[in-house]
Amino acid sequence: MVLSPDLIVVFGAAGGMGRAVTDLARDQSFQVIGFDKVPRADGEFEVLELDACDPVEVQEGLSGALRSANGGSVAVVNAVGTPSRGTIVDVTPEEFDRAIDINLRSAYFITQALVRSLQTGACSWAGIIHIASGAGALGSSDRFAYSVAKAGLLGLCRQVSKDFKDDAFRIVAISPGLVDTDFATPMLTAEEREEYRLRRASSISPEGIAELALWIIRHGMIAMHGGSLDVF
Repeated sequence: MVLSPDLIVVFGAAGGMGRAVTDLARDQSFQVIGFDKVPRADGEFEVLELDACDPVEVQEGLSGALRSANGGSVAVVNAVGTPSRGTIVDVTPEEFDRAIDINLRSAYFITQALVRSLQTGACSWAGIIHIASGAGALGSSDRFAYSVAKAGLLGLCRQVSKDFKDDAFRIVAISPGLVDTDFATPMLTAEEREEYRLRRASSISPEGIAELALWIIRHGMIAMHGGSLDVF
């Protein structure tokens, strides 16, 4: 079964992976609306300002976007995230809270808003792809808060899929390894940056993740409900 949603909404649309998803979706003639805490204008496309850590902003922003779908089908891609370093010994409560807020609570707010919108009839079908991380699936040295938050995101996907099994809703995660974006470099030490530079040609590209996300939207949402596709 091939799905062709009436609207694709991207959260974190100004970042590397979010931007790649919006660009590819527009190239494939989808109607796209993008949100980010830092808005941007790029030719004919404007990323709208929205703080994904604010549940009121998320619900209002998504509700407004869904009006463009005229009650039809919508696919959401959540590419919101922030890196962090440190072990459980090093990470302060403030750093831990920030990692949880941006990498996990935002996903909770976005998913909650989407399910509520489906229940109220704002759309007829809804699917969401969360960009998780290999760090959440396997752990990653010296990235305690980030790994815990992304592991929580994978748990969120599994649990929501158990609570909402209706054919009109699907939730999926993509768990990539290190992706060649500006997001990745703050997570690296000087030694890791040099190693990354040497193998950059073979690293995962944001465009590759975007292609995977669009393939899942079209072909994989039905079968992958609650699952995660690992790309290490």
